[in-house]
Amino acid sequence: MTTPQYRDAHRAPALSAPPTASGLYEPAAEHDACGVAFVATLRGTPGRDIV
Repeated sequence: MTTPQYRDAHRAPALSAPPTASGLYEPAAEHDACGVAFVATLRGTPGRDIV
């Protein structure tokens, strides 16, 4: 079986250095930014029954 040639075409290039601070991004706090979650209801009314 052969590997498709397009497999590596969509990979993002590796960063040689961490990004610099810009806007709300702070590289010193990168260890704190391990994930973000957002839970919402489509009813348009506040409630805690989803969680």
